[in-house]
Amino acid sequence: IDSLLRTRAAYWQPDLTPPDYLPPQDLGTLDAQNNGNSSAWDINNADPFRIVGWADTWNTCSGVPHAERLGFQWTAPSGMVGVFAAGEDPVFGDNHNTAAFGLNTPNGGDPVRIVGLANYCAFQAEICARPDPKARDAMRWPGPAELWNPPAFGNGIGEAFDINSTGQSVGWGVNENPCKARALLWELGAQGDPTDLHVNLLPVGDETEAHAINSDAMIVGTNTVADEALLWVEEASGWQVFDLNEIELSNAVACGWEQLIEANDINDNDWIVGVGDADPGGSVHFRAFLLTPIGDCPADVNGDGEVDIEDYLLIIATWGDCQTGKICAADINADCVVNVQDFLKWRARLGPCEGESGQIEQGGEDVSDAVFFEVLQSLGFADLKAYQDWVVEADGAEVLVSTEILSTLVWGH
Repeated sequence: IDSLLRTRAAYWQPDLTPPDYLPPQDLGTLDAQNNGNSSAWDINNADPFRIVGWADTWNTCSGVPHAERLGFQWTAPSGMVGVFAAGEDPVFGDNHNTAAFGLNTPNGGDPVRIVGLANYCAFQAEICARPDPKARDAMRWPGPAELWNPPAFGNGIGEAFDINSTGQSVGWGVNENPCKARALLWELGAQGDPTDLHVNLLPVGDETEAHAINSDAMIVGTNTVADEALLWVEEASGWQVFDLNEIELSNAVACGWEQLIEANDINDNDWIVGVGDADPGGSVHFRAFLLTPIGDCPADVNGDGEVDIEDYLLIIATWGDCQTGKICAADINADCVVNVQDFLKWRARLGPCEGESGQIEQGGEDVSDAVFFEVLQSLGFADLKAYQDWVVEADGAEVLVSTEILSTLVWGH
């Protein structure tokens, strides 16, 4: 926020015409002079909504005044307050740093719960036979001033990053043998060890973190050794983990990604966001990614429950490579380009969406756009633009007849 490189937690309020936002609001800090740093990490949908993060404050460590970080929650009525008052922490007393990374929108009358970390300011732990000045324990706060330490895992070091509406929280902890970071799931109220999401699922030498969990208990995170974005799903046989780079899941390589590295959040519509390397074969070029699920009826581009002429109009209007930063709904086969293959799959699915499986319709993969353009020219259209202009002006029935002729002639080639 200034030449001193201080950082501040900020809140962007939606404008009256989304997706525009008003200028960011500085949420402040917890030190009396308001000179420290702060960072906001999560926001919920409660009324009033809450924001959590960490902020600088002043405290004492072994009798010496020092700057430390304290987890906070912010609401419009009350502003920024620590998640527990200094000196009232039942576990750490004054000698601690804390951070709040996630909070939930609870079901029914349950309290809002916050997760994060806490550590002694002067405590150095032996982690994997080496001193670690950032020794930390995963934490969960059931309320503004009530701190609860989840069951420890291994040597007790770790962080909690997210918590869902039912109180399930995820993060990581360090195992004792082998001494590696492991993605973990804590169940609300459960005693004993948390669920190890790594064991028996991934190589022993790799390390993993769970970053987020949605209300259906779908979990995303990363393999920090292999640089792979991960998805965990609980099936009848137990927890299963999937590399989001697998072609059956994301087709990321075909869409120009070298690697999806971290999955950082997943919402209740199963949309996943994270970071990946978007420069195949070159230097690492980090870019944010968004994965959206293939719906039950992929050819229903506008989502109205019917595969019809309206969907075709969207296919023709967005023909070509999918734009960076845009959701490409007309890309029916999920290869990051809208082309003749999507047209053929749309034509094969004309009609109501009942009974769709969500699988991409196969067939037409060997048909090129050149064939489509050649057929257009045989019908009297100089190029794709001429056909697009005609589609906009023509009667819907005429356009539908043209698609039947086009598909017949394309398949005939």
